[in-house]
Amino acid sequence: MKKLLTIFLLTVTTNLFSQQMTPFFESQIPKDDYAMDLVEINNHYYHSIVVKFDTNNVGGILYKLKQNGDIVDSLVFQKSSGDYHLDYLYTENSLIYAFGSYESDSMPVYQDLIFLKIDTNLNILKEYHYITNLHKFGVLNGLINFRNNFVIYSYGFTPGNSMNSFIFEIDHSGGLLHTYYQQTSNDDFIFSCTNIGTNLLVFLHSSTYMQQTGNSDNFLTLDSTYNFIRADSIPFLDNMETANSIGNKIYLSGKNINSGNYEIIKMDTTLQIFHHLSFGAIDTLDFPATMQSHVISSNNSIFLLGTINVDIINYYYSTHPSWIEISKLDTALNIIWTKRIGGDAHYNARNLTPLEDGGVIVSAIRYDFDTLQQVDNVLFKLDNNGVITVIKGSLPSEINTVAYPNPTTDFVYFSFAENQQSIKTVSIYNMQGQIVKTESVNKQNSKISLKSLPAGLYFYRITENNKLLQTGKIVKQ
Repeated sequence: MKKLLTIFLLTVTTNLFSQQMTPFFESQIPKDDYAMDLVEINNHYYHSIVVKFDTNNVGGILYKLKQNGDIVDSLVFQKSSGDYHLDYLYTENSLIYAFGSYESDSMPVYQDLIFLKIDTNLNILKEYHYITNLHKFGVLNGLINFRNNFVIYSYGFTPGNSMNSFIFEIDHSGGLLHTYYQQTSNDDFIFSCTNIGTNLLVFLHSSTYMQQTGNSDNFLTLDSTYNFIRADSIPFLDNMETANSIGNKIYLSGKNINSGNYEIIKMDTTLQIFHHLSFGAIDTLDFPATMQSHVISSNNSIFLLGTINVDIINYYYSTHPSWIEISKLDTALNIIWTKRIGGDAHYNARNLTPLEDGGVIVSAIRYDFDTLQQVDNVLFKLDNNGVITVIKGSLPSEINTVAYPNPTTDFVYFSFAENQQSIKTVSIYNMQGQIVKTESVNKQNSKISLKSLPAGLYFYRITENNKLLQTGKIVKQ
């Protein structure tokens, strides 16, 4: 018997929307759902999502999936009101260690940090609650530190609505070993954590340390008992998303607000920069993944995830098409390959999960603004060579070129996934099928002016040596 306050077995159906699609998994339930974390155990995937059941009820589902995406079983986490869901998953010895948030029924309303031990048949073996005296958690994330304990971190709000960050160190038996709060009158919140040796590096947006470091994004070095050692500014990045480490080298990825570029850097704890790679702004990636924008795989490859043509204002519910971009890098930040998928709906890259075979699972959020007008979670797997192998549901085929920004006003970039040396012809047509502009391009990111064209809908064709490569549409506002 599966134990939980309220548990339902949910039967989820998937539909094939097109025959000319690349396979993937899509959860289809009658409510908006948002991808969280995923782990792999014995040729099965265990995937956690957050579900907005109604205005006052945010719950979660933990799916057990076959490798082809078929649903084996599921657990539903739901209270009559308030939050109850899992954010961070870890696996060891064929057990799932799951961390999430649980909104208390007391007044004032706080959220507990919860820790569940779950077996591969989705039976809950143990459940632990930890009081935080905070509410409205951000997404929980975690890592395994040098002591082989869980370091769980996020941020929440005090009763006075001040944002505070927290770190809990918990052993595998549920014992709470250390707590750390970044409690100030300023809005300080943690982006990511990693450890170098016995020190914990805490990456956070912090106006508290801005006068000391000259930057609002900083990282704190804490010793093994969470005593503060020093604060340093994060180089290049003003809006960091993810930190990981290999040996004594740290890999950071995020958005540079000043330049508008999405970047990844490699440095050490002395702030020496070894490599720095910018993916640009409007000509390549527009924004990093919201939960985890890069991971390090079992063979020390780096996978980087982001979104093209993201709509920051409407975000989940935009009526603009967008694309997911995944790049594989080596440890010197050289790009090995890049894949782009999407364009039929508005996508937001969410999370990356490294797999045992050296590949990754990508989770994203898809808003079908044309038909269903519903937010759904999508999953697809890429192996070490970038080949999509999970089979369930439908996803647009991989594309080589993105016309971006779209909609646009004065210009459009044609951005190619790989470095293009050959000459291509871009032809733009109006609604009457008349060619209104033709240009030859030979750069990876080519800018074409649309200033002379009136507002309206246009179509483009990209050819090479009279061979059609791709078609699409552009909206000029």
